[in-house]
Amino acid sequence: FPVTIHIPIQQIKSIKEKLLPGNGLQERHDNFIPLFVKYGLGMLDLLIKELNPLEEGFLVLSLKDDN
Repeated sequence: FPVTIHIPIQQIKSIKEKLLPGNGLQERHDNFIPLFVKYGLGMLDLLIKELNPLEEGFLVLSLKDDN
């Protein structure tokens, strides 16, 4: 691949690995506890507000780091 195509492909692969570690769902890989410790009850409130366990599909939430 030419360099101009190779770099975006590597970026896509990197993003895919972060979102789907080991080709599985991130929720099966990462744990809630470190996020809860870092963001506190506000994160729990956000999850309760945004998540619907009966709804199909995926939801991407972005957490803003105040640091």
